[in-house]
Amino acid sequence: MATEQSGSNHDDVWVTAGVAAEMLGVVPGTIRRYAQEGRISHTRTLGGQLRFRLSDLEAVQRQLMQSVSDDIAPLLGKYPSRKRSGG
Repeated sequence: MATEQSGSNHDDVWVTAGVAAEMLGVVPGTIRRYAQEGRISHTRTLGGQLRFRLSDLEAVQRQLMQSVSDDIAPLLGKYPSRKRSGG
């Protein structure tokens, strides 16, 4: 994993757009768009490359998981589980 690490705390770990995209299950272009729109905090290297703080990405990941859980929960009661007959 391509990271720049200056300590053991996740606040000090910065990752590339590719790693961020993999963490969130999207393509790097989506991560770049999110950064441009201000949806994910980021910094740029002297060469202009985007870097994302691992702790920020983990927070976004938790928010996404909670959002999915909230969206799915009402559906779970609508569909009875299938029970197969023994024969």
